Amino acid sequence: KKMVKATVISEKTCVLKEMCLCAAMDLMAVISGAGEIMILRTTSWQRLMRWPSKNSFFGNVTSMCWSPDGLILVLGYDSGKIRRVRIEQDREAGKEIDDGPLQQNDGHN
Repeated sequence: KKMVKATVISEKTCVLKEMCLCAAMDLMAVISGAGEIMILRTTSWQRLMRWPSKNSFFGNVTSMCWSPDGLILVLGYDSGKIRRVRIEQDREAGKEIDDGPLQQNDGHN
């Protein structure tokens, strides 16, 4: 994938590998060129949380998607695994939730 250079805070720039805007809240998830996942407020660019995008069990994050209510960030890894992280805005880190595999909705259920 091609990395995109984007201005984040006034004079500072960073390289982004991936970004995903939340439709329900003023949040944006980004994977930085330095290999961190960050959750930012789009109104103030305040960083709410961050953690490494590489996980020894799952691999590297390659894609992200917000749940419709903006409370869960779904992470897709190069290993094919999927991880859901509950975003709690009053905490320093997201909490991984493990409530079973994601179901594919193929329209036949």
